[in-house]
Amino acid sequence: MIFTMLLSCSTMENVFFGDYEDRLKLDDTLMRMRRKCDRFKENLRQTLIARYKIEPPGGIHAAPKPTIYRP
Repeated sequence: MIFTMLLSCSTMENVFFGDYEDRLKLDDTLMRMRRKCDRFKENLRQTLIARYKIEPPGGIHAAPKPTIYRP
């Protein structure tokens, strides 16, 4: 659950950054912090995948059956 919250906050930060990117990209400290946070997030993702043995979703699901009856 905490990782989900991290992803949500990261998405919100990306949206806000995108709105003011022209000005914010000039801040070297902020850009360094964003890269560090992205690396941390990906390292955490890989750690969680390994620790809990999470498998990627596999295969293509069958097409749903039609719900409209046509004689």
